[in-house]
Amino acid sequence: MPALGASQEFFQIAEDETTRHSQSVKKLITQLDLLSLHTMIEDFSDFQNRFFNGSEYSMKASRWLYTKINQTVTASNATGVAVEVFDRAGWDQPSIIVSIPGMSAKTIVVGAHQDSIIRPCYQVPRDYAPGADDNASGVATLIEALRAILRDPDFAQGHVPNTLEFHFYAAEEVGLQGSKQIFDSYSSQGREVKAMLERIGVLTDYVDLGLTEFVRMIITTVSDPTLVTNHASAQLHGYPAAMTFESKFGDHSRFIHTSLDRADTININHVLQHVTLVIGFAYELGFAPLGNEDITEEL
Repeated sequence: MPALGASQEFFQIAEDETTRHSQSVKKLITQLDLLSLHTMIEDFSDFQNRFFNGSEYSMKASRWLYTKINQTVTASNATGVAVEVFDRAGWDQPSIIVSIPGMSAKTIVVGAHQDSIIRPCYQVPRDYAPGADDNASGVATLIEALRAILRDPDFAQGHVPNTLEFHFYAAEEVGLQGSKQIFDSYSSQGREVKAMLERIGVLTDYVDLGLTEFVRMIITTVSDPTLVTNHASAQLHGYPAAMTFESKFGDHSRFIHTSLDRADTININHVLQHVTLVIGFAYELGFAPLGNEDITEEL
């Protein structure tokens, strides 16, 4: 059987797999820590701002994030997990990449941006832009999902078929610059990124439709949730991408990109649903036989 295209491949996984690892995923979900999740959002949005450039507060926030990620990895006792500061040029704020090696170089990416903004644009380095919903909640989602995934012995010991990466992007609010740098680099290296989920229902611009259908399946199985961003950087390089958002566009928080986007406006149970989605996405595709010539046979 000829190799499937990206969309066809994910459509077939969605049709055939019916989340075959749902019990393992649900076991991880029972261990999620709602208080820790809320505390991370509070702590990360407590900085004056997280502007991508020219802000001492943003640099402190980036150091906090790097430390928090390393603490999460160290506490897991997982082997071979790497935390990389991706700082290639152009601005102060670095992106951060966490890599959980699998048995192949085929890579699944989940991402969220770390910078904040206040309308109409960056102006004064001391401006107050807490960015709790956009996007401290996304950063906390990824850290809590990372903590849960690393409690699974197969991921912690590198026994999963595909490599899993968690990306924390700089400079999203000024044209997706952080994610663009990373995927430019991956493309030039010939990296085999099989799927990318941006956490921020489910959007349909600059996405792989098959992968988006797979995300819908994950939502209905392990989660219960009621724009162009970093996923576009992946899709434009030919890497299949999908994105989740907090609501139908137009029903999103009116506080986004204002000084009122504080932690006390967050629906923490809604954020928790996004954590379950990230775990389901990462777990199922971590084990999926992506890129095989006959995916049905492998399943």
